[in-house]
Amino acid sequence: MMFEHKNLTETQKYVLGTILIILILVGVTVLVKNQASAPGAGDTGSVSNSNSVTVESQVAGESVLVKELTLSDRLWVVVYEERDGDKGNILGARRLQEGSHNDQIVTLLRGTEAGNRYYVLLHNDDGDDIFDFTKDLPLENISYTFFAR
Repeated sequence: MMFEHKNLTETQKYVLGTILIILILVGVTVLVKNQASAPGAGDTGSVSNSNSVTVESQVAGESVLVKELTLSDRLWVVVYEERDGDKGNILGARRLQEGSHNDQIVTLLRGTEAGNRYYVLLHNDDGDDIFDFTKDLPLENISYTFFAR
């Protein structure tokens, strides 16, 4: 079967050029959209933009309620007391799996006191099922604060 080559009119060239440009733009848009939603997109080192914590001021006690968490990996949720305007002693830690969590309780070794500020930080998990602040390090000092009342 043979194809004959015919000369294209200016209108046909314009229509084909326009279709080609549209196809290229659609392809680029799909490629960019897929890269932006790919796992790990936007990660910088060990911190993922998908980690978030919501903790509110709460009644002093032997535990801390973390309202909402979104974790990109299995991480430790760690509560610190404030000392001289910075993180002080660790009061408690709880490991949670990747995903979204609501109303999670972190049991403390020592209770919070009314009027004091506390920090919640996310720490990496080294996989041994035991929290060790020398091995399970914070995610680049990203902290969330709350007050006990």
